[in-house]
Amino acid sequence: MQSILTNLKRKFFFLGIIGYTIGHLLDIFYFTQSKNIIIFDLLVFTIIIVNIILVLKNKISIEWANGLLVYSFFTSNILGLIINFKSNSFDSYLFFSVVIYGILVLFAGFALNKYHVFIIGVSYIILFLTLSFLQKNKNIIDIAPLITTVLIAYIFGVNYIINLINNYNYNQNELINNLKKQNKLLEKQGEELALLNNTKNKLFSVLGHDLRTPANSIMGFAELISLKSESADINAIKKYSHHIYQASNMLNNLLNQILDWARLQTGKIVIHYQEIYIADIIDDVIDLMQGTIRLKNIKVEVDIDKTATINCNKQMLATVIRNLVSNALKFTPENGKISIKSYVENNKNLIFSIKDSGVGMDKETVDKLFKDTVTKSQRGTNNEKGTGLGLYICNGYIKMHNGKIWVESETGNGSTFYFSVPLKNKHE
Repeated sequence: MQSILTNLKRKFFFLGIIGYTIGHLLDIFYFTQSKNIIIFDLLVFTIIIVNIILVLKNKISIEWANGLLVYSFFTSNILGLIINFKSNSFDSYLFFSVVIYGILVLFAGFALNKYHVFIIGVSYIILFLTLSFLQKNKNIIDIAPLITTVLIAYIFGVNYIINLINNYNYNQNELINNLKKQNKLLEKQGEELALLNNTKNKLFSVLGHDLRTPANSIMGFAELISLKSESADINAIKKYSHHIYQASNMLNNLLNQILDWARLQTGKIVIHYQEIYIADIIDDVIDLMQGTIRLKNIKVEVDIDKTATINCNKQMLATVIRNLVSNALKFTPENGKISIKSYVENNKNLIFSIKDSGVGMDKETVDKLFKDTVTKSQRGTNNEKGTGLGLYICNGYIKMHNGKIWVESETGNGSTFYFSVPLKNKHE
């Protein structure tokens, strides 16, 4: 929002054009006898017309346009005084110029600023006193001190008014800026509240349904084993045990994700960095996922430098890799393939990629990922369920490591998740 004076400057420009025209017409028809000043007036009119065209076409700023108008008028007034100095109508022209001066000073204050009030005002007073004494007209000399006093008082009066308006304008702008800041703060808080509300609802869904499902499954199959352990054959026992393992693994993953989510919500996590081997984290994650890997007969290829190290929080980085590998396994069909790679970029960042041969995602789904919100979980190729918290946690942990995370995917052509982490993070 522009200031009060800025909004008025354009209006004052066109108002000044009208006043300027009227003043010069009076000058030409009632005072001026010299052809030179008439030519000058016509020249100034030409300049003003060009000035108007430039303003309408936005070729010059309104400040420059007003400056040209004010000082053209001022120069014309001074030139009129000098040319009419020896004429019989000098007395009338001198007092007429005082009136014009008063209008011009006021206009300069509003259309430009208070400094131009002093420049024009002081210049005119000096010229007025000089011409008054050079003219040697007793009546003018006698009244010159009074007129000078009035002119000086007028300068300070106009300056006082301009200062009042500037102060009011400044206070209004400060108020507006504060309101804008408050609005932005409220918008940000509203977005954070909506995010927290969304996450809260998701957590309640997990606690109310997703956690209960594997827990009930474990209890049910454990009860079957207990009741039929003597009569059931070994294959049935193995089948029940496998279901218990799957449900336990799901329950463990859910609990880990909820704990990770809870840590993120506190906003007070202190990261303890340590130098670790990247391959160790990958090996631990793959060992943890061996049950699912074997069940779906998925081939996992790892291309990681065994000697490569990184300065990071081991638990957080392991959580990120575990979530991404778990997603890759979830959406890769049986007999599929997952490729895990890493490489150093510009000796600054370590880039990880986890590529699967799964179902892939369309652009709309990709665009919704990593938006600091909890995404809706999709079922896997074997009807596996998830919480939707995984990618939210990955995004939060990678940001805390001063890195970034992204994905490339096409429907039917699998997905490749990437994340980058600086090789050297500062210790906190």
